[in-house]
Amino acid sequence: MHPRNRYTNRRPDFVHLASRHAEFSSISGGGKLVDFRNADFNRQLTRALLAVDFGLDVELPAERLVPAITQRLNYLHWVEDLVAGDESSVPHGGHIHGVDIGTGASAIFSLLAATTNGWSMVATEVDEVSVTFAKANVVRNDLQGKITVLKVNSDEYLLTPLARCSHRTAFDFCMCNPPFFSSEEEVLSSVGGPARPPPSAACTGTSGEMVTDGGEVAFVQHILNDSLLLRERVKWYTSMLGKKTSVAALQRAMRQNKVPYVTTTEFVQGKTHRWGIAWSFSAGSVPVQKQPSLTDVGSRTQKRKRPLEVTIVPADCAQGDQASSMSTLLVKLDAILSDLKISYSVSREMGSPVAHYHCTAWSARWKHSRQRRRQAQRHAQLTDHVTAQADGQLPAVPIDTSQPASDQVHVGSDSGRCSPGFCSTLTPGSNEATSTPSTITKANHTTGMGNREKSEHDRGSPMVACAEAEAKPNNDTHGLSGTEAHQSAPEPVLVFTICVTVSSDTRGVTMELDCTGQENRELLHQVLTYLKNHLRL
Repeated sequence: MHPRNRYTNRRPDFVHLASRHAEFSSISGGGKLVDFRNADFNRQLTRALLAVDFGLDVELPAERLVPAITQRLNYLHWVEDLVAGDESSVPHGGHIHGVDIGTGASAIFSLLAATTNGWSMVATEVDEVSVTFAKANVVRNDLQGKITVLKVNSDEYLLTPLARCSHRTAFDFCMCNPPFFSSEEEVLSSVGGPARPPPSAACTGTSGEMVTDGGEVAFVQHILNDSLLLRERVKWYTSMLGKKTSVAALQRAMRQNKVPYVTTTEFVQGKTHRWGIAWSFSAGSVPVQKQPSLTDVGSRTQKRKRPLEVTIVPADCAQGDQASSMSTLLVKLDAILSDLKISYSVSREMGSPVAHYHCTAWSARWKHSRQRRRQAQRHAQLTDHVTAQADGQLPAVPIDTSQPASDQVHVGSDSGRCSPGFCSTLTPGSNEATSTPSTITKANHTTGMGNREKSEHDRGSPMVACAEAEAKPNNDTHGLSGTEAHQSAPEPVLVFTICVTVSSDTRGVTMELDCTGQENRELLHQVLTYLKNHLRL
């Protein structure tokens, strides 16, 4: 996400939203039932976010597109960067003028630009119903002085609307979220099939909002054609794109038309990726820093990898009991992290269906766990056998005296090696074991047992770790302290987050793992596999 996006490091708190928005509370069970595949849930969530975080009262009709707020903010912040240019801060005030092409029923871009930055906007729309709702939303929020909604024809992009704005000779930018697809068949093929998983959120919107002749490339090409006539009257022409392939197609069109200034970006919000393209004819325009220009041959965008995800259904939870699934998994997760010596802090509101773990691993203890477990079991067996020998609890073991001396058996040994601290050898011709202390006495052996108990305590008992985790506040750090961690390893091997969410369509719980420090997908995969295997027990 864009660094200025308010949701970059803070996911929406559904319980808090529900306490402030009655309609969202009703459909989400007080913020505890999250179902992104439910169109009504998404609609009320968007309304709640706009109301609580932006002070906007927006009506969204059931049959029209529901805008994703985080995605729209990413685009708006990028436009802010373009408008700001070399300035150190985003310009605010009504002297900044923009055009919102295809504003939709929500008029989302215009409302956010006018509310957050005080910009003046001209919003255009083809659909009559959407125009009615857009105008109502502007009036409802008392923004008539900053936003003008214009009804246009389907073949009117920039030339005609700007001709109707005779009071303005120049605009700072235009922005657009065009229909992505070229046909209904393309829409259907995009929402699922053998080659791709089903969408994680409900698809809303009319055919006119999703389909246009030639798809998004043709739509933006029309804006480009208008820009070749308008040129410097708009400083930055921009559009959001839904397909990565569209960037290359529009790149060719820009080169063919000798557009002097072009820049692109990628918008990443959760699992959804969108792209942005902007071009300008103004002599002072330069691409935004840290954004690759299409005119730079060989430049490539570093794609941020998606978080790793798995859905887990705890075996001891009742059918449909999501709260029980969440509680059970969190208790087990706390115990596993403590056992792995992973320092972590937890952020979770009381009763919230979402929990965030911020984790630091100082060593990769999840590696070779089976080998360490077998070694611990073998050591315990050997130590218990030595204890029994020392206490005289083991009977004498007769052997075949015809065996050569090289085949003498060492009782309590592992592969012919004597157990630590005590070695019992059966001598040919004798029916009793001769106990030969090696380097420690029986008293020392008792001390050894204490060390074994201490080592088991250091490894961390799951039950103890759970109790400690439950007893501490949610934002406290569990596991190793920073001092202890740095004594064992100066640098952490992996810094990552775990987002635990109640699944809306099953009784399971979804876990997302993502790196927050240096990217190490191999170690992250190992942690995910370890957690998945142990949490399903």
